[in-house]
Amino acid sequence: MSLIYAYILPHFSIRPVAFFEKMNYFGYDKNYITFFMQEMAPAANYNGKVYMEDKGKLATSPNGNGGWFSSMQNAGLVDLIHEKGIEWINVFAVDNVLQRIADPCFIGATIKRNCTVGAKVVRKADPDEKVGVMCLEDGRPSIVEKATICPPQSFMGAIDDDRRNVLIETSELYGKYEEAILAFDKAIKIEEKSTEARVYLAQGYVGNNEPDKAIEVLKEETLKGSEEDCLRILKRIFMETN
Repeated sequence: MSLIYAYILPHFSIRPVAFFEKMNYFGYDKNYITFFMQEMAPAANYNGKVYMEDKGKLATSPNGNGGWFSSMQNAGLVDLIHEKGIEWINVFAVDNVLQRIADPCFIGATIKRNCTVGAKVVRKADPDEKVGVMCLEDGRPSIVEKATICPPQSFMGAIDDDRRNVLIETSELYGKYEEAILAFDKAIKIEEKSTEARVYLAQGYVGNNEPDKAIEVLKEETLKGSEEDCLRILKRIFMETN
């Protein structure tokens, strides 16, 4: 029987414990279930200004899903896990209805590839979906939040999976406008009819304070766009770049 460590908020700690007791732990041995508290962190706005709950008291909020390990450590559970000889921990969110707990195929694949950690993800439904993505950052696995991902392609219409993968892989150019200009200029030479590459090249010029070149790129015959279309796309680019 697997051990279950339930990560709960301190403000609502009584309710989940009481619910488990009421439901007779869903038939599970209660000795195998441990509740531990999620830690709180100071609440602040995007400018770093800290919120106050009261005079002399900082407002706090849960420290996020990423705080589960430090919370386990502070609760003394990590030492306990080592003592019990537990090798693998399956971490999942309670609101993930698609989660298959302790999926043997996933765990087996992780072990077979000699990985110290594994993660299951699903492909984004569309380019505009407001979620972060898992990728390689400086050669290491990382989660990139939606705010720093390569700008949306909603104004370009649907794109196929292969092209979407290319765009995600080039997202490391975000904010590096001179490098982006060189990269997308090279892409256009490889695929002359690429509308996406031209839009991104224009965005690179806008970010690099060269709007005239951005307009020139958008007016190219390959885009087959009217003056109004070019201005509409250019306006969108300015909004996303600034």
